[in-house]
Amino acid sequence: MKRLLATTALLAVLTTPVMADVTIGGDMEWSYQDNDGTASTAMDGDINFKASTTTDTGLTFGADINLDHTGSDDGGNSVTLSNDTWTLDLGDVNSALDAIDDTTDFTYVLGNGSPSTDHSSILSLSPIGGLTVNISNATGNDYGTTAGEGYAYSAVYGLSEIATLGAGQMKNADDSEELLMNVTGNVGPIGLAYEKHTATTAADVDTDTTTMGATFDVSDALMIGVETMKAESAGTVSSDEITFGAQYTVAPGLVAFAENTSDDKTASEKTTAFGIAVKF
Repeated sequence: MKRLLATTALLAVLTTPVMADVTIGGDMEWSYQDNDGTASTAMDGDINFKASTTTDTGLTFGADINLDHTGSDDGGNSVTLSNDTWTLDLGDVNSALDAIDDTTDFTYVLGNGSPSTDHSSILSLSPIGGLTVNISNATGNDYGTTAGEGYAYSAVYGLSEIATLGAGQMKNADDSEELLMNVTGNVGPIGLAYEKHTATTAADVDTDTTTMGATFDVSDALMIGVETMKAESAGTVSSDEITFGAQYTVAPGLVAFAENTSDDKTASEKTTAFGIAVKF
């Protein structure tokens, strides 16, 4: 009986959940879009549940669950361990390259954000002030990874309060790879960003995508911006886009936006959108 009671007590200790800080966040965007006279409406968004706690030794651990607006798994579900100098995410996580890209994209629906690549782990290190190093790994066809096994690494360094440099590389088991470099800067109400992305196929064919963006805070509530994107492969320009946009903060967490994009290489690709975004 004593042995049974001791075993029961031990199991109770091992299975008792700890107190955790739980947060719920997310966003939802509704938009009306007109593509050369063809009108449509769209909804997009997700919700994030996060629980974490910190031990007396300074180790923080927790879990993230992400659902899209339909209630389906939206990716990004992970277990997290961290302290003051490193963070380890295990699960369905973005690659180290995704951790630093899309610096020029300020839009809600019509921008040029890069598609993400799912990896199974990512380690972020902050060895010195202003520097963050990311290393990620895909162990196979985990979480829909298209290229199987692979790895990526990236680094971001803040030169000062107004400028940041980023660079990274991703290699896949099928011999395809991606290179990325970017620079961002802020001077008063003006934000500037430049990004160069090169994707190389297993057949050694490069596609270079260059994006540039600029934003201006007209007031505390109103921001306007412009973004350009040019994609070129084997000397042929496949896309040459320009996007204009404006965002007005009606109240904290509530933003009204309007956007317009056109592509010189695709005459029919002229789209106007406006909508409402809710963040919580």
